[in-house]
Amino acid sequence: MKSQVESFENKKILRLYGELTIRDVNEFKIALNEILADASECFINVESVTDIDLSCLQLLCAAHRTSIEQNKHLQIEHHWPDPLRQIINLIGLSPCAGGSSVNTRCLWA
Repeated sequence: MKSQVESFENKKILRLYGELTIRDVNEFKIALNEILADASECFINVESVTDIDLSCLQLLCAAHRTSIEQNKHLQIEHHWPDPLRQIINLIGLSPCAGGSSVNTRCLWA
């Protein structure tokens, strides 16, 4: 996994590149925690992600729940690329899975 963080006042964008698999979970968790700690509006750009596994999808879901608890905004920027959307659908994730509140955009939508 490669990543880059862009900062704009109280907004952070985490751009992800390449594979997001169990090998990357610790690095990915650190990157997610950093953007959530530093901004109230956080976006994750996945348009250059080539593969993702369940461990990283679970981590995204946990980060989203944390953002809700901290009254912050965490959202996927742009759409999931088709290969990733197929993986998400294959494992059974659907919009609003993972405890998203009615007033909060679901990560999987």
